Amino acid sequence: MRLHKIIYTTLFVLTAGSFATKAQDVKPPEKTVTEEIEVIRPYKPVLADAVKLRRSPDLNNVATYKAKFNYALTDRKLELNSDIQKLQAQQLADERAAVLINNYVKGGVGSLGTVLAEAYVGTGKDEGLQAGAFFRHFSQAGKL
Repeated sequence: MRLHKIIYTTLFVLTAGSFATKAQDVKPPEKTVTEEIEVIRPYKPVLADAVKLRRSPDLNNVATYKAKFNYALTDRKLELNSDIQKLQAQQLADERAAVLINNYVKGGVGSLGTVLAEAYVGTGKDEGLQAGAFFRHFSQAGKL
């Protein structure tokens, strides 16, 4: 595993180095300035005076600020309401009865003459009247 990391790291460094060497362009030599500039006096910028606090803070003053609060307390007895009733659960909406499909027929034909037939017939949802029948036929013909 370590050998793979070394190989991949080496390949990455070599690839990145080759891109860096291709990206360097040779610049043509710059034109030299032949104008002569005469300096009359050196530049001296004028700065405005800084705004300073003229007095130092008093470090010996340790008085703390205490805010004044106004409370309006009312003297009342706590009333315990003992006749609290239980919450009544909300009734759910009636669920729609699902439509049941009681009958189905399935058929199929496969290779080498294989035949499948399947059927189911049933009555309704009523438990007292339920009845049903199931039929399956699976045949196969041919030589292997």
